[in-house]
Amino acid sequence: MTAYGRASAHSGQIKAEVELRSVNSKFLDLRIKMPLLFKDKEMEIRQLVSSYVERGKVEMTITITGSENTIEAPSIDPVLFRKYVREIQALAADCGLPTGDIITQVLRIPQVLTPSEGSTSDVEWQLTHQALLEAFQAFIRFRKTEGAALASDLVCALKPSRH
Repeated sequence: MTAYGRASAHSGQIKAEVELRSVNSKFLDLRIKMPLLFKDKEMEIRQLVSSYVERGKVEMTITITGSENTIEAPSIDPVLFRKYVREIQALAADCGLPTGDIITQVLRIPQVLTPSEGSTSDVEWQLTHQALLEAFQAFIRFRKTEGAALASDLVCALKPSRH
């Protein structure tokens, strides 16, 4: 049985939105798209999902808007940055080459820039948790409605036809 649920919660400028989609599957297959700042809450979210959904291929999308924590500017690893600058300068000097725009060159090296994970505030988590619970209520209502329609179709299909 398919299902869909969507909900949002907001406080001031901060808005949390949760969208759930599900299709039939023998087992629970959960895919979560969420901001990195909820990485530490992923296990709690998965447990919440499994308390509402036993099986199905479930896609969940969580978004937060209006929060300073959602601005995921990358951070620079200063130790790695300095190391690469020194090594490039030394190699350039040994080879008699100009260093050019060394900052841009070093920032392109993998792992010098890393995505910022941020952290959730209590307000962001409370709003997201509220939106999760409301989305699951909508999800369950959708499943019940679809289940009733399916049951009605089956009853009609099993009735003997009169000729």
